[in-house]
Amino acid sequence: LPHIDVAIVGEPTGMQPATAERGLLVLDCKSIGKAGHAARNEGVNAIYKAIEDINWFQNYQFPKTSEELGAVKMTVTGINAGTLHNVVPAECSFMVDIRINDCYTNRDIYSVVCESVKSEVKARSFRHNSSHISKEHPIVKRCITLGLKPFGSPTTSNQTAMEFPSLKLGPGESSRSHTANEYIEISEIDNAIKTYIKILNLLLGIKISDAQCGFKGFDGEQGRKLFSLCTTDGFAFDLEVILIAQRMGIGIYEMPATIINHRDSKVNLIKDAPKMLIEAFAIKKRVKNMEI
Repeated sequence: LPHIDVAIVGEPTGMQPATAERGLLVLDCKSIGKAGHAARNEGVNAIYKAIEDINWFQNYQFPKTSEELGAVKMTVTGINAGTLHNVVPAECSFMVDIRINDCYTNRDIYSVVCESVKSEVKARSFRHNSSHISKEHPIVKRCITLGLKPFGSPTTSNQTAMEFPSLKLGPGESSRSHTANEYIEISEIDNAIKTYIKILNLLLGIKISDAQCGFKGFDGEQGRKLFSLCTTDGFAFDLEVILIAQRMGIGIYEMPATIINHRDSKVNLIKDAPKMLIEAFAIKKRVKNMEI
């Protein structure tokens, strides 16, 4: 991939911009006891030892609280011990889901846990740290201009693997995720497309409502000059033409028109949208430095 200035992660957010999201740290913990017969006063019950640590996870509060993401949240989500009713278990395993705010790294949290509990603790991964983008970033400002409301997301996405500025903004509601019948309304997708276009137009400095409208008319002489300066032959050529026209000071006017479409669109949103976004920012930079 070329250099990436900013990314939009299309996870469901109700089309409100998540400018921060919690990190994720999953821990596998094991308390060690000693096996013995349940009828006699033998052994050391690993379950009882685990309960002490589970109580710590339930009650401990990390001191730093994030303005957008709140406090670190720890939840014990599974436990396993023993197979026979008459044997004191020698081991008790449990797992912990920790959602981390932007005040800590995953390794910060892991260190505190290891110092505080008696069980053996292993982290499945340290990769999924929390993420954050400044509200002063141009893309966040454009979202606010459109009346969207930034918030901190409690869930984690592949945004954690991105080493460049990003925010989460997508159609659908997060509460529907990972349910038996998760879905997105067609109207939500339609609204998302319009919102993405508005954000892109604002970022590129395009001063018309729909740069991707396929119905455009040109004055013959000015049209020939515009297209002689274009280098793009993909779906993003509309953006290049409009940006060059604005750079040249050519007037652009919008008027209503009724279009009857006799064929399906050849645009694949999933496949083509990322290419168009990358190409759009490259076009903006190229037109800005163009000698006209």
